[in-house]
Amino acid sequence: MQFHFFQVNRLVSIILKEDRAGNRKYKYFKDKDELSWKTPLHLVAELNYTTVAQTILCHYPGQLYITTNPHTGNKNRRYIPLELALIKYNDEVSALLIEHMKPERYVAHVAGVNKSGLGDPFSLPISVPPVYACCTMA
Repeated sequence: MQFHFFQVNRLVSIILKEDRAGNRKYKYFKDKDELSWKTPLHLVAELNYTTVAQTILCHYPGQLYITTNPHTGNKNRRYIPLELALIKYNDEVSALLIEHMKPERYVAHVAGVNKSGLGDPFSLPISVPPVYACCTMA
């Protein structure tokens, strides 16, 4: 199983390196062949592919905040990758995504979830995540 993750991560890394050198079409890429219009980060968050999520974040950290397209199949809501990871109980990738989010964006998002009646943001343990060197961009 580990070898499979390594292969997927290597493939994503190659594609994103080439993309950064060219027209950057994956920076805001959404799969528009399905109703939710998920980004690559949404997809790996649902699958709990933490290493692949790390690779995507190294290249395009802004994908943390891109939402899905609302439709009846997802209760007409927009989801960021973190929400999809939490819905699937994918703790490892959820922790990674939270670590990479700006604290003010995380708090604002949790407060927004609270406005929709989905919980009390002040009952959650919120701390400033450590800063990690993501990857080198040569």
